[in-house]
Amino acid sequence: MKQVISYWRNSLADVERMNLDYDKLKRGAVKVQLTDLERGTLPEAVIEALFPKDSESVETPAEQVMEVLLCPIVAVIKTSHSAARGRGVKQITPLWVPALLDREGRLLPKTKGYPWIPRDYLVPCPLDVEPLGTMEQQDGFLSSHSLPDEGGWPAYWRYVKEYFQTVTGCGLDHFEHPGFVKAEGACVLPEKVQKGAGQKILELYDDLLTKDRLPDLLARFSSLEDREIEALLGDTEAILRSQDHLAQMNHSHSLSDSQRETLQHFFTLGDGEILAVNGPPGTGKTTLLQSVISSLWVDAAVRGGEPPVIVVSSTNNQAVTNVIVSFGQAQTQQDDGLAGRWLPRVHSYGLYLSSASKEAAPAFQTMFNGTKPGFFDGLETLEYAAEAEGCYLKAYERYAKQSAGEVKQAVDCLHRQLQDMVSSIKNLTEAYAAYTRCRQELERAYPGGLEQELVRLSGELGEWKVKEEQGKELLRAWTAHQLKAPWYYGLSKYKFFPFTLIRAKKELYDRIFFLDRGCAGIGKAEEFSAYLARTAAETEAAIAGLLREQAQAVAAWERLEALEAAWRDGCGKREIRPDAFLSELDTKLRYEAFLVATHYWEGRWLMEVKEQLENSYKESPVPYKKQKLWRRHAKLTPCLVSTLYMVPAFFSAWKEKTVPLYDFIDLLIIDEAGQVSPEIGGAAFALAKKALVVGDTLQIDPVWGIPKKLDYSNLIMHGLGRSEKEADDLLSLGFSASSGSVMAVAQRASRYRKYEDLKGMYLSEHRRCVPEIIAYCNELAYKGRLQPKRQGITDHPLPPMGYAHIPGAAVRSAGSLGNEVEAETIVQWIQDHGRQLLDYYNKDAPKGLRMPRIGDILAVVTPFARQRQILLQRMNAAGLEGITVGTVHALQGAERHIVLFSPVYDSSMPASYFFDSGPNMLNVAVSRAKDSFLVFGDMGILNPESQKPSGLLARYLFAEESNEIKNITYPARAQRVLLEPARHIRDLEGHRQALRFGIENCREKVCIVSPFLSSEAIEADGIHLLVSEASAAGKQVFVYTDERMNQHAGQPKSHFLRGRELLVQSGAQVILAERIHNKTLCVDHSILVEGSFNWLSARRNPNDPWCRYETSLLYQGRGVEEMIQEVLSDLEKRIVVRV
Repeated sequence: MKQVISYWRNSLADVERMNLDYDKLKRGAVKVQLTDLERGTLPEAVIEALFPKDSESVETPAEQVMEVLLCPIVAVIKTSHSAARGRGVKQITPLWVPALLDREGRLLPKTKGYPWIPRDYLVPCPLDVEPLGTMEQQDGFLSSHSLPDEGGWPAYWRYVKEYFQTVTGCGLDHFEHPGFVKAEGACVLPEKVQKGAGQKILELYDDLLTKDRLPDLLARFSSLEDREIEALLGDTEAILRSQDHLAQMNHSHSLSDSQRETLQHFFTLGDGEILAVNGPPGTGKTTLLQSVISSLWVDAAVRGGEPPVIVVSSTNNQAVTNVIVSFGQAQTQQDDGLAGRWLPRVHSYGLYLSSASKEAAPAFQTMFNGTKPGFFDGLETLEYAAEAEGCYLKAYERYAKQSAGEVKQAVDCLHRQLQDMVSSIKNLTEAYAAYTRCRQELERAYPGGLEQELVRLSGELGEWKVKEEQGKELLRAWTAHQLKAPWYYGLSKYKFFPFTLIRAKKELYDRIFFLDRGCAGIGKAEEFSAYLARTAAETEAAIAGLLREQAQAVAAWERLEALEAAWRDGCGKREIRPDAFLSELDTKLRYEAFLVATHYWEGRWLMEVKEQLENSYKESPVPYKKQKLWRRHAKLTPCLVSTLYMVPAFFSAWKEKTVPLYDFIDLLIIDEAGQVSPEIGGAAFALAKKALVVGDTLQIDPVWGIPKKLDYSNLIMHGLGRSEKEADDLLSLGFSASSGSVMAVAQRASRYRKYEDLKGMYLSEHRRCVPEIIAYCNELAYKGRLQPKRQGITDHPLPPMGYAHIPGAAVRSAGSLGNEVEAETIVQWIQDHGRQLLDYYNKDAPKGLRMPRIGDILAVVTPFARQRQILLQRMNAAGLEGITVGTVHALQGAERHIVLFSPVYDSSMPASYFFDSGPNMLNVAVSRAKDSFLVFGDMGILNPESQKPSGLLARYLFAEESNEIKNITYPARAQRVLLEPARHIRDLEGHRQALRFGIENCREKVCIVSPFLSSEAIEADGIHLLVSEASAAGKQVFVYTDERMNQHAGQPKSHFLRGRELLVQSGAQVILAERIHNKTLCVDHSILVEGSFNWLSARRNPNDPWCRYETSLLYQGRGVEEMIQEVLSDLEKRIVVRV
């Protein structure tokens, strides 16, 4: 396991080294020329600046050589772009080259000295700087190109230049980047360890490597052995585990079934154990975390000891911020005396542990590392304590309807009340478990039901009673029969003549009796007597057995009724409806227990702070005082939230040196764990007793910091593989720094497995998106396991899954893509319809919950940083503010009612798209949309026949014609030289006139591009008649349509078949093409009409709501012929068959 720790430590050190902060390093940098680096010798002045001044200090030949870093390029931001680009990034250093420098000024290659482009500049990139290339390009080069073994510096420099050219597409001599300008010269600096964001993690790893034994939780997390799987809890066992579910932060909603199941299994964890929770989007991860934290907090309050220290952490600030916000919103509006906090200026249950370099957000309760004053510094004063005591006692009096002379009196009263509540929770849960266990046992014992069993027993018992009575009656008849027999029949016992004649006569007499009684098989009196005795014995045994069964069933029934009565009686005392037991236990009793515990802890905190202030208690960084401080803070804020980079800094003490607080954190929660690389997350496990790891490996991957080539080297160096093949095999374990995640490691470390192919528990009830949206994610990523709980929206102005075909052009810039037409269309559409959308969402909203900005409703997601910059520029110019625009990272963990997706690619590009590399990107993008997900782009890139994520998306988008967004204002085709400007056609009648005019007045031919065909539209406008007349006049009519778009459930729609037949019979050439989305009308070579109007399928009813949204542009004049030729040329490539 220490091998893994050492591997993580050095991997993180490589990550830190490869993401250098030039601002911090440039003071030690010495300027050189790029030609100096290429030549491999540096000027004398550079040598003097880099090496120590006192040459006598150099004692060994080894010290004649120093390790240096070469920075061939420094680019600074253009002044004109500073407001729009880079989010504060003022300069970039696109390449770093490690080397050795001797005192003669010679540069030498370094062993395993791979050059690198900083991770921040490679796709997927965490910054908003336009990327230089992709991680895939870098990995491809490094995997196929080994460092040169021979040739010295010239060969190595050629390798550096080839690497940079391959990844970025440009050479060192001619580097260009949008928004940045290349500064003159290059620089060289001594290679020193830079203290970056991961420094505290590195220090913690270094300390761990000096220990003989790893902390238990870290030992489990770093193990390469999978945890043995245990069976999930049975129903009754699970209910009994709910006795530990003591609190709920929210009174509006109870836990879902999968949340409850996960919580029950969490309560089985012991120290040193990890539970992974697979939480797809919208399944209530935050609610689960609140239930875990509040339950542990209430449990500690009942015990009267110290509160648990619970830390929620992740790598990115967005995930951390989302948790803080959720714990700030865990309040209630009901005015019952318990609502809200009883201490002034305390408004959240979360405490944000922040770097001192950050500014405090007003909405957050923040504590800073170091001496910078934070939230508790303003509270732990005599003045605040006096004010808080008055507020607390007044609030207690309002709630309890009685006064308390001092805080302790109120605390003691609240403690007794809390104990009573928790006792009720446990007793009710136990009673429900006993009732459930009994009911299930009876269901197994009596598959047909206990009541039916009692009916059966009663019926059978009655039948046997009848048989018993019949047997008794038969015995009486037999006795009477014998008494009636002549006296001399008694002599039949003698066996000699003449008594044998008497015997025969008696047997005949008895046989007649037997025959009359249906006993033909019996011939002698002795046999009949034995038969009667045997029958009586059988009947008696059967009745006795049935009576025993009946008694057992009745006892079981009475036991079940008694258990149910006891449970229902307990429910009645706490005003919980039995038919809503689990739900109301959450929203009533558990919620009330949470509020009472809140005020109990507030009082405990106030008492402790007052005592410390009165006794002049001095804080100190020694371990026991640091632990005491965290316990005290946890009394007010049970949820401590921090990034993983800051956790080691906050949870360490000082005892002649830095002392990590190993095994101190009672519960470590890693949120969005699928985004956390293991070398960053691993260290925090050393500080905790147990861990709950929540995430989704089908959402965003971590931003891995090192290329796989370097990762292979590190794995081999640490004895975790003997070759690159062995190292590659280890990647599947999820612990590697180039492809792993904390979530993947935690899944292997969990002892529960909800599904055979996925370890860990699973949250399945989805409440964010409408069913039509989450159905795509379910099919793409989640194997149908998500259960949509929202209803569809019938009156929404937009389709749940919609698209707008925008035939723009993708343009590469540096390592990114942009599409000006796509961006312009999106911004124009938001301008045109923003007010309508605001009105829709605010029409029924209470005044305090209305959304004032379109950015509260809508966001734009794109795969490319360049497109983000273009969109922001267009939005700024249009006065659109507050709209989230970015890659999927910008909306991770967040949501909007409407999400617009800008794919950027155009159909002229090869069908190898960034968002098709796996399900993750489109899964994240689509699942951010609550009500409507809209794709604005070239629909020609989406192939419904493809099995890639975009192919599945195409099938959903093109499933219905109504999914197309019609209200699009297209930018004019542009900036071509036209004699006449483009004219807008905005209504149904205008489009009808244009189509009639084109067919009637063309000289040679008319081409109609209509992805959909409908006989209703064709017949409504008499188009088939117009085509027939044109054909008779020798004119040609070509109709291009897409057969795939006119299908339902894989079969052609009837109105499509009928429409095609009408057109063919009228003389038109119907041409079936694939992936056509343009709605185009070409009249000879002189008129081109393009827009959103489906010429041969659009509804012809002017009152239809869709008809109000049709718009097209009509082009005429010089230049139109070339445009028409482009359209027809593209159509020719897509033809499948001519009809």
